[in-house]
Amino acid sequence: MRYFRAEDLTKTYVTTPIVDHITFSIEKGKKIALVAKNGWGKTTLIKLMMGNLDVTEGSVEWRKWIKIGYLSQDFNLNPEKTVAEEVFETDHKAAWLIKQYEELMYSSDSDQLTELIPLLDENDIWSYQAKVDTILARLQLQDLLHHQIKTLSWWEKKRVALAKTLIDEPEMLVLDEPTNHLDVQMIEWLENYLKTENVTLFMVTHDRYFLESVCDEIYELERWKLYKYPANYADFLEKQAERHQNEQIEQEKLRQLLKRELAWIRKAPRARATKQHFREKEFYKIEEKYDSQKALYESEKPELEIPLQKRRLWTKILQVRHLKKKFWDKVILKDFSHDFKFCERVWLVWRNGVGKSSFISMITGALQPDEWTIEVGKTVVFWEYQQSEIVFPQEKRVVDIVKDISGYITLANWEKLSAEKLLEMFLFPTHQRYQPAARLSWWEKRRLALVCVLMKNPNFLILDEPTNDLDLLTISILEDFLLQYQWCLIIVSHDRSFMDRLVDHLFIFEWEWKITDYWWTYSEWHNEEEAKKSKTQSQSIKKETPVIVEDTPIRKIPYEQQMELDQLIKDLEALEKEKAEITQLFNNKDLAYDDITLLSEHLGEITKEIQRKEARWFELLEN
Repeated sequence: MRYFRAEDLTKTYVTTPIVDHITFSIEKGKKIALVAKNGWGKTTLIKLMMGNLDVTEGSVEWRKWIKIGYLSQDFNLNPEKTVAEEVFETDHKAAWLIKQYEELMYSSDSDQLTELIPLLDENDIWSYQAKVDTILARLQLQDLLHHQIKTLSWWEKKRVALAKTLIDEPEMLVLDEPTNHLDVQMIEWLENYLKTENVTLFMVTHDRYFLESVCDEIYELERWKLYKYPANYADFLEKQAERHQNEQIEQEKLRQLLKRELAWIRKAPRARATKQHFREKEFYKIEEKYDSQKALYESEKPELEIPLQKRRLWTKILQVRHLKKKFWDKVILKDFSHDFKFCERVWLVWRNGVGKSSFISMITGALQPDEWTIEVGKTVVFWEYQQSEIVFPQEKRVVDIVKDISGYITLANWEKLSAEKLLEMFLFPTHQRYQPAARLSWWEKRRLALVCVLMKNPNFLILDEPTNDLDLLTISILEDFLLQYQWCLIIVSHDRSFMDRLVDHLFIFEWEWKITDYWWTYSEWHNEEEAKKSKTQSQSIKKETPVIVEDTPIRKIPYEQQMELDQLIKDLEALEKEKAEITQLFNNKDLAYDDITLLSEHLGEITKEIQRKEARWFELLEN
């Protein structure tokens, strides 16, 4: 069943195309990731799909009556509403029934309440309620339900918007960068949720682990065209490289044709003037096409080799002793000690709001600890790349911003790499290097900030969420540089693929000031934790091994399990009987309002208890 169809879809601003005559469709059950270089039109394409932008040419068509959930990068939340009001603003039937039930509990209309109660069971609202509670808990919103939207941080608003989208249970999800600004635990939960949920998905993401785990197809938007690949990321890279190679062959053919036509033009034959004029026009068309493609290909080269000259680091680099910090009654850090070694690469990982950024501020001296001993080596040069808003002088040219730091950096072979050349390596084309910083987009400013960090040539580099809002190509370039970086490195990031390539030492921040110091990669730590969790769960439900009589297919149930089964049967019979009696009482029109309220609450508790005991009953039978 087809949910969506785009036919010859085109969007042009003035004379510049953003998407150019692309055709694609989305079938029911498909889970598709859209990837592209920043500025190539991912968000524009989604806005065209959702009808938030007018198309220049072509058409978009959605299947009638399907329910669509859309998470945009500008969340469009009402700042005056509370989190609960915003999250539960939905036309979902189960949510509507729960709302009606709660309203009738405080009204005097017992007849409507009596009619409503059977509908609650028929629509399985208790399962829906459990799902809603899980979403709110996993996105850490339960303690924020009565807070106004305007009081929340940006990343808290992101979680509210995501929860609202999921709670509505749409048939089709359109998500624009759903993992940005979520911590690792939330990303892993969302990854599993989308992978197992029976929903059609179209999303923009640059999280490679997330992409490969969830999606079954990859769409790449490049130079205004759409290309389709299988979802395996390694296969995607292979097919993409093959396509680029073919394009380079075509580019070389075009260059040879241009060379031949130029030789003909230079002969300037005078006979048959009409033919000469026609060939001249064709020559200029070929030249324009060749120049534009050449500029595009050169701007997309991802190679980055910068063997920087090493700054001297003595034996003592950074020694932290008994670091302690709390804000009012909230403990951030308690008695942390560590000696940083030469070339140590550390990843600060785990939940948002547990003190990672505060930790960085303390070791760099920007935040005063309560108690501490910090000794910094004399040759250490810190430099921090922050995730906060990046501000540059608006009228100053991009190249001048970099040159204010240094006109060049000295490489390991004593050659000098100019500011212009470094900007080119980080995908700033010539025209952009000489334009004011005010004309840069948000992600271009983040790239420029990275270039400024490199020009400082620090020997102790601290990066706070460096991959947020960067495309796959820029992330790849940053990875290449950091793999060559031979000094101390601390990174805060939620990009698991990025970190698995770069670090083998973790500081895992947990609640209540605990930091786990773990050597090896995040994937290895995660696999260990999953194995421990699985072992603990299996031990908790492990029962006495059933005695099996030889040559007899009948399994003997252990005595303790049989006793529990017998008791469960009795309890279920009593609960079902009590539920039937309460339901019968609602037929009494003379029943007092207070009695209706108490009975309704008790009926909800009985229903939940029946579900719990039935689940345990099936569990015992399967063991």
